[in-house]
Amino acid sequence: MKRYALYVTLIFIVSLITSCGGDSGSAGGDNGAVPAMPQWIKATEGVFKDKVEVYWDDSVGSHNFVLYKSIDDKNNFRVIATDITGNSFVDDRVTPNRIYYYKVAAANGDKWSQPSIDACGFAHDGKPLAPVNVVASKSKIGEILIEWKEVPQCDYYRVFRSDNKNGGFSEIVSNITSTNYTDTSVPVRDKKYFYCIQAISNNDGEGDLSDVADGIALEDIPLPPVTVNATDGIYGNKVDITWAAADKASMYALYRAVDNDGVAETDDSSEYELVAANITELLYEDTTVIVNQLYRYKVAAISSGGEGEKSNSCAGKSKSGAPIQTPAPQNLIASDGDYDIISISWDAVSSATAYSLYRSDASNGSYTVIANKITATSFVDTPPSLVTRYYYKVTSWSEGLEPVESYKSLHDEGYAMPKIANVPSGLTSSTNRTDGKIILKWFASDRAESYKLYRSDSQSGTYNLLASGLVNLEYTDEFPSIIVGKNYYYKVSAVNVSGESQMSEYVAGNTKLAVPGNFSVSYSNKQVTLNWSAVIGATAYKIQRRKFFETSYKNIGTTSSCNFIDTDLTWGQHHYYKVQAINSAASSDWSDSQSVYVIW
Repeated sequence: MKRYALYVTLIFIVSLITSCGGDSGSAGGDNGAVPAMPQWIKATEGVFKDKVEVYWDDSVGSHNFVLYKSIDDKNNFRVIATDITGNSFVDDRVTPNRIYYYKVAAANGDKWSQPSIDACGFAHDGKPLAPVNVVASKSKIGEILIEWKEVPQCDYYRVFRSDNKNGGFSEIVSNITSTNYTDTSVPVRDKKYFYCIQAISNNDGEGDLSDVADGIALEDIPLPPVTVNATDGIYGNKVDITWAAADKASMYALYRAVDNDGVAETDDSSEYELVAANITELLYEDTTVIVNQLYRYKVAAISSGGEGEKSNSCAGKSKSGAPIQTPAPQNLIASDGDYDIISISWDAVSSATAYSLYRSDASNGSYTVIANKITATSFVDTPPSLVTRYYYKVTSWSEGLEPVESYKSLHDEGYAMPKIANVPSGLTSSTNRTDGKIILKWFASDRAESYKLYRSDSQSGTYNLLASGLVNLEYTDEFPSIIVGKNYYYKVSAVNVSGESQMSEYVAGNTKLAVPGNFSVSYSNKQVTLNWSAVIGATAYKIQRRKFFETSYKNIGTTSSCNFIDTDLTWGQHHYYKVQAINSAASSDWSDSQSVYVIW
């Protein structure tokens, strides 16, 4: 009875496992479906001296994985391995202390997912690693705080500074044992400075410099502006307020209050309200005034460190019957990123009869009129260069027999982008090479900055990304990225700052296994020894033999090495041998036969 109960229990457990999907395997891929992109990838950082181990998570629908690698930066990924059945890969083609980036794609047959996010990895040997996570502050007045991540096996640090990101670094302090330093010797405020850190070991010497971090020391809060003046009855529609530049100020804020007694010589105003902020000129046109109402104005200077105290007040008003000058247009907007053109628009100005548009290649540069006395409140500019930023200002013109031009508006910047590059043409591929390489070439595409290459296992299959960031018009796809003897199909696209073109028409390419070279046979001690050179892409070699009185060759063995020993010999006969390279996709031609006479 106990045996029967045990048997029933086992039947129940097996049934439960079957119903819950007891099939083992990576992800149980759906045949023919594109698998999901792996969501997690990590590479070892300095754990090993001569290799990098890469790990990733499982992916739904995958049977195997494809690994990409880019050297030194993230811009030039190449496939380095396919048909990886596990969730890890050991990359032993690395140089110690050099940075590598990896991405992984899940594969299901000839269908690959998009590559994953990248992971950084490297092998390390010798001197300390370069510090990472270096940051420099941009929110402190008069100083810059630099911080970084602690480096293992480091005795102290050196801090270097430059005003040029690409070079000219000078040491500013040494023997720092903490992971931060406050630079109070910054030469210029509001200027970007660049810092890098070096780790020092008393035993192993100096490490490489870290990546560069930039920081800014904020300016002191400025003193109030002086010589603040306002027009008093000069215009019938506005009050112009002017002031002298305040030391250390980058912009200004304007405040206004109603003068209660209407006497310009005394300030009896009780409450000042903000009229305008972020003013970059030393002039502001207040067009929101009530005619003949006296106002009091104060100006505050602003630096990167904050807003200072308000200035002394000045009085101003508009006056009925005084000349009308139209104000500068507001809300000038220049487009960013349109193909080939920059569209500029602005708000209409009441009583303005026309507008003039000005352009400069610098915000504070010389502005040249590009559209004079136009009546529309928009203009389409074809700039001299694409991608380059241009700066625009606009003026308005008043009515009358002698129109008066307003002040220039605040500027806005815009840029135009090139159209997406044309689809590349002329894609060709090599065939039947025996060196394990498929060489692809194509013609240059107008407006292209780089190219992407895609590969598929079939003419109408899924084309997966093979390589990006290609700047030459040629690429070599080679073993072990490919299986020698297998047909592949390729497409290429052009890339520029605006995006990626459509893929080109496909082209087919393949390789073939070479005939084993340096084939030799020798006889000694009742055995024949065969030797030959390795063939790129071969996984095994097939050997055939014919004895003197036999009419045909027969298979006598297969080996994965480059030698073979035959002991099945017949005394007093010539023995003839041939060898062939094979893999899962193809086989080479047979070698020329080699013979040996057997006697003992």
